[in-house]
Amino acid sequence: MTTIDETRAALTAEGLDRLKYVIGSDGANETDCLVLCRQEGGWVSFSRDERAAVMSESVRTYSSESEALDDFLELMRLKGLIATLQRERDAERLGRSSNA
Repeated sequence: MTTIDETRAALTAEGLDRLKYVIGSDGANETDCLVLCRQEGGWVSFSRDERAAVMSESVRTYSSESEALDDFLELMRLKGLIATLQRERDAERLGRSSNA
């Protein structure tokens, strides 16, 4: 069974704590983040956009805390991969423009 503390430790160990996320509340005032919170007897994860609105296509529900935390960690890993690929793409574009 995965715990919140174990999930936070994994995020830190993998360098994913640099990405915006909220565990335990709905992150109502947070922008551009991944959220995991308890709602109506279960758990739910979702993304908030640049205006802190819930991105409806990102909503996932879970029956157990452990299942929710495992999936949340996987989603954060994917978010980290996307961030890395975007940085690499941007660096490549800058390299091309400075060589032109």
